[in-house]
Amino acid sequence: MPYLTAAVVLVAVACAANLLLTFGVIRRLRAGTPEAAGPSGFPMAPQLAVGAEIPAFTATSTDGQEITLDGLLGRPTLVGLFSTACDTCRDQAPEFVAHATSAHGDDRNVIALVQGPAEDAGDLIAALGGAARVIVEPLDGPFSKAFQARTFPTVYELGVDGRVAHAQLGVGRLPAPVGA
Repeated sequence: MPYLTAAVVLVAVACAANLLLTFGVIRRLRAGTPEAAGPSGFPMAPQLAVGAEIPAFTATSTDGQEITLDGLLGRPTLVGLFSTACDTCRDQAPEFVAHATSAHGDDRNVIALVQGPAEDAGDLIAALGGAARVIVEPLDGPFSKAFQARTFPTVYELGVDGRVAHAQLGVGRLPAPVGA
């Protein structure tokens, strides 16, 4: 009988320790900010915050147009960041196009970055090309660096001054255009 009592007490102590560790992990996860990395190590929020200045860049679109920060100034700009390695990007590209065509008329710039190998980007280029000037480049490309493109899909709305006016992960719940 004393062995059974000792075993029950030992199991109870082990369960209590496990419960305390679990509460500690939950508390630590809840204390994290949205900007903190998720369990996979990837950011859980857009890299650029509202109000951030975009550094100067020069990139070339798939139709050969040169795109620069100076060329975007003076008009609101919708920027979508997509990746060839992202299935969610492929799913959300039509939503981005629908928003760009309905809410962003000719008085707005619409740019879409497709990050990854050009040979893998065909379906995203086709999906985005009707509504946006599409840039395809690797991780270290000038547009990717300027927008710190590491989380996909991400959408930025830039004001006429080139500063981030809105930033969000994913395409859902896009705001009305800046200046509309």
